[in-house]
Amino acid sequence: MNQNIQAGDLALVVGAFRITENIGKTVRVEEFLADGQVSRWTDEKGRPTRNDCGSGGWLVSANDLQSGCKGRKGFALVDPQHLMPLRGDFSATRQKAQQVPA
Repeated sequence: MNQNIQAGDLALVVGAFRITENIGKTVRVEEFLADGQVSRWTDEKGRPTRNDCGSGGWLVSANDLQSGCKGRKGFALVDPQHLMPLRGDFSATRQKAQQVPA
């Protein structure tokens, strides 16, 4: 969806190929993982994750995320097109939405 996402950003999950339970959740963007790459990020037990999805994606984290890894939660690998960044100046959009047509 937006290619301006960076590690450390907050983002909204707006789509999914498999784990649709994560759609609508706010996540922290941790790092981009190429296919086969192991993360620098680790879960609460100190375990990294490996991207075995066949293409690159963003590793994201949040307390209630469903993972594709058995028995692990709190993170997911998300295709870039399925993330919408939650940073920047939204004041013009907000002002337009609040205007009442005459």
